[in-house]
Amino acid sequence: MPVSKKRPTRAARSATRRGTYKADKDKGVALYHVMRADEDFETTADILFQIVKKASREFPGKPRYLFLDVEGHRNAAGGYDADAYELYSSFIPGYLGQFLTEIPLIGARARRDGQREDMPDHLVLSPGGTSEGRAERLGEQASRTGMPIWDADTGSTVHPDGTITPPAQAGSTEE
Repeated sequence: MPVSKKRPTRAARSATRRGTYKADKDKGVALYHVMRADEDFETTADILFQIVKKASREFPGKPRYLFLDVEGHRNAAGGYDADAYELYSSFIPGYLGQFLTEIPLIGARARRDGQREDMPDHLVLSPGGTSEGRAERLGEQASRTGMPIWDADTGSTVHPDGTITPPAQAGSTEE
């Protein structure tokens, strides 16, 4: 018999919207967020970034495990809409995952050996552009701001000194 999930109270949903985490000194830090129907990609990406940043600051070196639930955000075929799909297929595994031990994927979880502790101070999301001259524009922006830039189209990170780091590998996948 299926188990019904009790809907959280309004206060619990409000707390969840801001993101929560639970730390266990031996096991690490579980990070959780619900992408609400009224949140777009940019809003959720920033919330996830802030949750991971706070956990990395408060529990440095502890394994971090991200859990994400999505409300709504479905397309006509029943799959995820563009915002949720971009989070699961690009932003989390391609960028945020390097600061986590385990991440959610569509229908699975991925675990990596180790995690980075050098989270940037800010997340800046820029609109995409054509591939012509893209690397040069990103290099100029990285140099001007002094911050590395992750390119969602290629999965690479462009650094202020002009070097480019190839896409990060997530590690093993669990069903």
